[in-house]
Amino acid sequence: MNKVSFIQEELDRLDAVNQRRSLKRLAKSGPHRIEQGGRELINFSSNDYLGLSAHPAVKKAAQLAIEKYHASTASSRLVCGNVVIHEELESELASFKGREAALVFSSGYMTNIGILSALAHKGDQVFSDELNHASIIDGCRLSRAQTFVYRHKNLEHLETMLRDSTTPGRRILVSDAVFSMDGDIADLPDLSK
Repeated sequence: MNKVSFIQEELDRLDAVNQRRSLKRLAKSGPHRIEQGGRELINFSSNDYLGLSAHPAVKKAAQLAIEKYHASTASSRLVCGNVVIHEELESELASFKGREAALVFSSGYMTNIGILSALAHKGDQVFSDELNHASIIDGCRLSRAQTFVYRHKNLEHLETMLRDSTTPGRRILVSDAVFSMDGDIADLPDLSK
């Protein structure tokens, strides 16, 4: 048997259930609109919710930053990639939010992984909504805490789990605010209670 035949088998399986994905080149793309198949469509899958990537002031600031700091620090901030522009951004964000400090991650995915693995450890318990983003699920796994998954937005189920919890460690509740796949919203005030 060919050592990589399982790859073709999996591709065939994905084809059979119409789940094989491929990259599609867009004729034109912008922050909120894309052109596909000769049609202009509204883009609801972007992370550029406010359209700032095309804002003239943002583009100019990015060009100036590249001139001053280059296109990359060529390393993670922790190793040897921390530069003054990172610290200035964090200081401005903390001031804007009225907080002592802020920490900027490279993406939302990395934020969830970094925060959960820093706050929760073996011996702790994390309570996670069943429809949380993959980054939250990965953060729970990396934390090595015991993870309990409650039914989507079901506060009674969550409350029962919390009541039954007997850990001497931390108990952390984690939920998306807006669930990316369904677009529904968590009841954050009641979750806080």
